[in-house]
Amino acid sequence: EHPIPDWDNLEGALGQLEAKEQRDMIDSALGDMEETEALLLDLYYLQGMPTREIMDITGLSDGNIRIKLMRARKKLALTLSQELPRETLEQYGHGRA
Repeated sequence: EHPIPDWDNLEGALGQLEAKEQRDMIDSALGDMEETEALLLDLYYLQGMPTREIMDITGLSDGNIRIKLMRARKKLALTLSQELPRETLEQYGHGRA
């Protein structure tokens, strides 16, 4: 005998699975990037660290961090645009500026 699925919980579980798959794609894309670019994206976007703290960790200037972040964002966006489903891209737009 199979239990009747709770569709509300199933939808939440599927959403969590989709979020994990998307995070895995992001992690994979970061793994393929140049080390400094991946580190900056991780610190700034995934860990929410301000540039002044990133300056202390990396020794880079604020301006250099911002330029490298801009370039890294473009590379990451290009990679993800080729991997993520169109609906996901439309849902999240272009991300944080």
